Amino acid sequence: MDSPGTQLNAPLLKLALDNLADSVTIHDANGKLLYVNEATTRLMGGRSVESILSDEPGAWRSEVEMYDEHGESLELDDMPGRQVFACRCEKELLVRRVTGEGDSSWVRIKAAPLFGEDGEVTAAVNVSEDVTDVKEAELFQRLLAEAGDALAASLDYEHTLQQVAEMAVPDFADWVGVDLVSPAGELELVALAHADPEKIAIGHELRERYPTSMDDPGGTAEVIRSGEPQLVQEISDGMLAASAVDEEHLMLIRGLGLRSVLIVPLRFGDEVIGAMSFVLGNRRFSDADVVLARALARRAVVAIENSRLYTERATIAKTLQDGLLPPTLEPPPGWEVAVLFRAAGSANEVGGDFYDVVRLDDGWISFIGDVTGKGAAAAAITARARYTMISVAQLTGQAVSALERVNLALTDLGGLPFCTVACTQFRGAPGKLDIMSAGHPLPYLVGSNGVSAVGQSGPLLGFDPEASWGMQTVSIEPGETIVLFSDGVTDALGPERESYGEARLEQLLFEGRNDSAGELIERLDRSLLDFQDSEQRDDIAVLALRRVD
Repeated sequence: MDSPGTQLNAPLLKLALDNLADSVTIHDANGKLLYVNEATTRLMGGRSVESILSDEPGAWRSEVEMYDEHGESLELDDMPGRQVFACRCEKELLVRRVTGEGDSSWVRIKAAPLFGEDGEVTAAVNVSEDVTDVKEAELFQRLLAEAGDALAASLDYEHTLQQVAEMAVPDFADWVGVDLVSPAGELELVALAHADPEKIAIGHELRERYPTSMDDPGGTAEVIRSGEPQLVQEISDGMLAASAVDEEHLMLIRGLGLRSVLIVPLRFGDEVIGAMSFVLGNRRFSDADVVLARALARRAVVAIENSRLYTERATIAKTLQDGLLPPTLEPPPGWEVAVLFRAAGSANEVGGDFYDVVRLDDGWISFIGDVTGKGAAAAAITARARYTMISVAQLTGQAVSALERVNLALTDLGGLPFCTVACTQFRGAPGKLDIMSAGHPLPYLVGSNGVSAVGQSGPLLGFDPEASWGMQTVSIEPGETIVLFSDGVTDALGPERESYGEARLEQLLFEGRNDSAGELIERLDRSLLDFQDSEQRDDIAVLALRRVD
């Protein structure tokens, strides 16, 4: 093969190389440049071919920094052209070039060895292709996709915003922070990310010692007030000095090595609810980066508002749920009472189970009920059923009359608003209970002789206006317990979709036959929590009444 010098003197080859869009260079084993084409002059900031060729080996390092895809700095020996002398083979590397002015580009460098007549590598030819557009598009798409997945995966927006901030480091920014406007109108830092954990700690310390105010003249506060993004491509020392509160503050922020900052508003409709800040230390943001930052901000706002809406609905639902249940339960004289209640599903669904223990003029009643469905419609039926049971029982002194009135109230509604109720009435001799069921699981009597279902079953409520219910009178001895429960207990799902079931419930009640009412409820609660391996699908309500004398 001819020597490199001979090839370079060939006019036709030189003409071809000079007209290539990609940079082509050839250097010897010491890194001394032997040839550069015209495209290389553009890559090197418009310098002439002659000045580039006159440089000492590695002189470009004073003007350009090179980083790999992970942000690690590259040395001369890491470059493909140097590598081919060792491996006698082709090498390829994707690098990020950052100029002294902070401009960034992505270049794919391919190097191949040139062999002399003796078979030794005498030079390396490098072809550098600018792939900035492709690489940035790839980065933008990946970051937006990952951010979208993270923000959609959880309703804990502070956690997911922190995840998004960490995703953007270090490929897009060295620092990422998210500030939201608190209900009190103050700025609250909810996410902060940097590749170095020690710097994150410094960042939090700075915000604690020198908090950002909504009255600040620039930066995050100004972006929130104006609703417009702010891009500072080059942060001067004068800017740092102007923003510092005191000399110590200035020293700390100088130590962070801030070069370029991009702040975008978090806008929901006409309201700006916060801002996302991106900071670079060794390069500058471009106008294209503003597009990505705003896209990230839009996704973040959707997640924030969904979470806030969910929380608001959950608060309303909890308030409504609390209003459907008694705040406390007063036990009949000579009895103790305990209750377990857990609503099913997401926090913004109101459950359909209800319960109460109510004093009458001559005795007491206790009941537990279950309305079909969830949400506002079920809540309306639950309220009607519970308060009708209470008012009619107190007025007439008869649990059966209360069931009949609830049944008529529900059938009058139309639309088959079904409801089941199990009820006990305490009256007459101590320990005598009248037990009845309107389509509800029969209560269990838990005593020294075992566990048995008691009561008389009847039709559910809301179906037949002419329905009627009978009752069974049972005697409860001191130390025995009557347990009313909803089918959410027996239908609870465990491993391999197995139901908790009646047999498991009866066994647990038998094991707790000597427990107090509260201890028995705690035993059942622990058992259900240990058994369930998926989200609770139905309300769980249990009412335990134990005769103590």
